[in-house]
Parts: sequence; C-alpha cells; structure tokens
Amino acid sequence: MHVRQLGTFRVTARLIREDPDYVAKIFALLKLVPVRLKVAFANTCIAYTGISDKFRKLKHGERIPEYEIKVTRPSADELSVVVTEEPT
Repeated sequence: MHVRQLGTFRVTARLIREDPDYVAKIFALLKLVPVRLKVAFANTCIAYTGISDKFRKLKHGERIPEYEIKVTRPSADELSVVVTEEPT
C-alpha cells in the first residue's frame, strides 16, 4: 500500500447505525486507513477518504477519485468486495 493510493467512497449513516460490524468488515477487506470523513447531511451518508491497496496510485496533483464499493456474500460467513472507480 502506498500513501498515494487514495480514494473517496460513501457509506449510508443508516448502515453504520444498524450494522457497524458489517461496515468494519468492509473496511478490513479494503485494508482501509481513513484519513478524512465528511458528513453529508443532505444525503444522510458519510464520505470517507482513505488509503487502500484497492485504490490506484495517484500522480502528484491529481484529484482524489470517488469509488463505488460493491459487497457480495459468496457464502454465509464470507464477504467479497469489488472496487470500481467512478467516471469523472
């Protein structure tokens, strides 16, 4: 993981309130180091910016991209994530 592997993504406040363990598992799968969060009152979500080896390494001065995180459950006790960069 490199400090320039930065990305932003959103998590609903409802999910955090209702299932914080699930959110923690997703963060663990991403090997995420949060560096900033912003509460978006109008959207009732939290925008996280963090470092993860699932994010591409940015060039100096490049804007931090937003990612979509899709979570699947291949089996009852297993989670998997697919990380896709949103177009700008």
